[in-house]
Amino acid sequence: MRSGWPSCIARKVYRYRVIAIVLVFVWALATTLNVVTASASPPATRVIRYSPFARDGKLKTGIHVRTKAFGTCFGGGVAGGQSFRCIANNQIHDPCFARSLVGPLYCPQLPIGNWAVEVRIHGSLVRTNVVEKHIPWAIELPQGQECAKVNAAWGTLGPFSCNSTKMSRKVFADCRTPTQGANGWETLCQVNESTESPFQRMEIAKVWR
Repeated sequence: MRSGWPSCIARKVYRYRVIAIVLVFVWALATTLNVVTASASPPATRVIRYSPFARDGKLKTGIHVRTKAFGTCFGGGVAGGQSFRCIANNQIHDPCFARSLVGPLYCPQLPIGNWAVEVRIHGSLVRTNVVEKHIPWAIELPQGQECAKVNAAWGTLGPFSCNSTKMSRKVFADCRTPTQGANGWETLCQVNESTESPFQRMEIAKVWR
C-alpha cells in the first residue's frame, strides 16, 4: 500500500479492488455458462427446398437416374401442389417433379439428392389446384437415417417411412409428421412399425420441403 495514505482510504481502495475482482469473476463465469449452454443446444434444422432441376432445366449434376419407365402421373404429390404421384412398373413414386407438363418426371429416391426414377408419360400432366400447407416430405435424423412421407393408410403410425441405406442397421422404422419447435424441427419415431412399439422424440437434422 502506498505510504502516507490514511487508513480509511486504504480500506476503501482495498474494498473496491475486491469488488472489482468479484465482478470480473462473475462475468467470466456467466460467459462460460453461456458458451456451454450454446454448445449443448441442438443445431438448427437445415431446411432444403428440393428441386431435381438445375437453372438450365436439366437434371442436376450428381443426381443419377436409377430406372426409366413409362407411367401415369397425377397432381397432388406429398411435396405439395408442384409435385406429382406416379405409378410405373406397378410401383408408386411420390413425390415426382416435372420441368414441363409433358414430362419427363423425376422422382427422388433415398438417399435424397443422389438417385431418382425417371417416369415418362403419354399426353400432358394436370396440376392440382389445391394449395397445400408446405410441410416436410422427407427428413434426416441426427444419425443420418432418412425418412420419407408415404401416402398410405397408416392408422396411428407413420406417415414417414425410414430407410437403412446409410445405416449399418435400421434404427427407426417410421416417424410421425414433423413439427417445428423452438430449436428447429422435431418428430416422434419408433423402432418397430407396431402399435406396441413406443415413440420417442427426435430432433431433425434436415428437412426437405
